[in-house]
Amino acid sequence: MPAIIIDSREQLPYQFPESSITAALQTGDYSLVGFESVFEVERNALSDFIGCCTWGRSRFERELQRAGIMTRL
Repeated sequence: MPAIIIDSREQLPYQFPESSITAALQTGDYSLVGFESVFEVERNALSDFIGCCTWGRSRFERELQRAGIMTRL
């Protein structure tokens, strides 16, 4: 089973019973070793989600472009 990667900038990371390592991720807060470019998890509060859908939409779209998820708006 691949180890979980916890982004080194995560201030209060989840604790996992499985093996995990701390490393800098380009995007996201969590991923799996060997799958960093395929799978990533971004942990946010409800207020962050609301911001992505409203006043912070343009920032959210830029983050999607940086992650390679959204290539054309």
